[in-house]
Amino acid sequence: MAETSPVAQPFADDVTVEELAARPKQPRAPRKESSEDAYATSANKWWPKFLKAAGWDGTEKGVFIDAAGDPIDGTFRQLFIWLYEQDGMTKSIYKTMLAWAQARLNKQRADRLLAPMPEYVCNLPGVKERKQELYTGARESHMEHMTDLQAAIEADIGFDLMIEMVELCLNCAVRACQIASDDL
Repeated sequence: MAETSPVAQPFADDVTVEELAARPKQPRAPRKESSEDAYATSANKWWPKFLKAAGWDGTEKGVFIDAAGDPIDGTFRQLFIWLYEQDGMTKSIYKTMLAWAQARLNKQRADRLLAPMPEYVCNLPGVKERKQELYTGARESHMEHMTDLQAAIEADIGFDLMIEMVELCLNCAVRACQIASDDL
């Protein structure tokens, strides 16, 4: 016979903190720590391109903190301004590069036994504004696809006419597929 799991016992009204702490806890999935290795694909593409465009040496500019352990803001600003200006820059690439730079900054600070600086890079003046513009632009372009539907709804064409329009569109799409398959 299969062994059954123990039945959960209800808590007594006067349960103590120590008794609760002694009970087994639900296991949690380990949380993956953010590291520059996690962002290697984007960073290995965009960081060298930036260094080449700026004419900088990667070993020198790859150190994001000065002798006192303070971040070198100019490197971050120039990197993210350059990224913003690149053709085809997407929110996802920009976000990944922000996370990479932040993880690298925190790793370099940890190597010197300094406290991490959460969300430092994305809140730098110049970087923060471009991030917001890129994120907002992505949202606006996504919303442009919805404006036609929104206009139709606001025009109050009614449910019956909306269904009729959808059916007409679907019939056209199906008929176009049938004609295309007949030509083959």
